[in-house]
Amino acid sequence: MHLYWKIFEELKMLGEYPVLLDPSLKRCFKHWMETHQYSLTMAEQRHIPMFPKPEAFGVTPSLN
Repeated sequence: MHLYWKIFEELKMLGEYPVLLDPSLKRCFKHWMETHQYSLTMAEQRHIPMFPKPEAFGVTPSLN
């Protein structure tokens, strides 16, 4: 289920919102989310930027 959650999070960043149609998969995913809600909350709150902003001595470079 962690793999499904990770894929859903990646798709949300791209603006896509997948829908689970299989009732058993939907039920299992809901149960997994309820049991792991605290760890998922911590994973979502920790945001590490992929690319740090380039700065030299506190001055951002010009894009020109």
